[in-house]
Amino acid sequence: MNPQKSHEFQTIAQFIKFALVGATGTLISLTILYCLTEFVHFQYWIALPIGYFIGITNNFLLNRKFTFQPVSKPFLAQYSEYILSMLFGALGYTISTIFLTEILTIWYFLSAVLSVGVSTIIDFSLSKIWVFRKREKLM
Repeated sequence: MNPQKSHEFQTIAQFIKFALVGATGTLISLTILYCLTEFVHFQYWIALPIGYFIGITNNFLLNRKFTFQPVSKPFLAQYSEYILSMLFGALGYTISTIFLTEILTIWYFLSAVLSVGVSTIIDFSLSKIWVFRKREKLM
């Protein structure tokens, strides 16, 4: 098999796994957003990062186990890198949601759902090239 095609297939397979894992994190994140906003009466822009953080923690654990294996880094070091890289996704997600809600006057929850695509692209890219990259073995 052509090594380039094999690498492309692996990347596509990883993205599909990443998206499936992300769907669970998104459900967690959106559930927390809705509950904190509707029942606890937080402002949606405060509830957004809380739900996002809990969702990405779920995603980290599942991606570490299923998507980007084998894992060679210590857990805490990799989790720290993951959280740092997800700050970019969280920023894109939050800005996009606030823009859609405040400027385009879309319901905050629908805005959050629509903004998931922005964070997914950022999160996958940073996860693949930095957090879960394979280390070359030193001779």
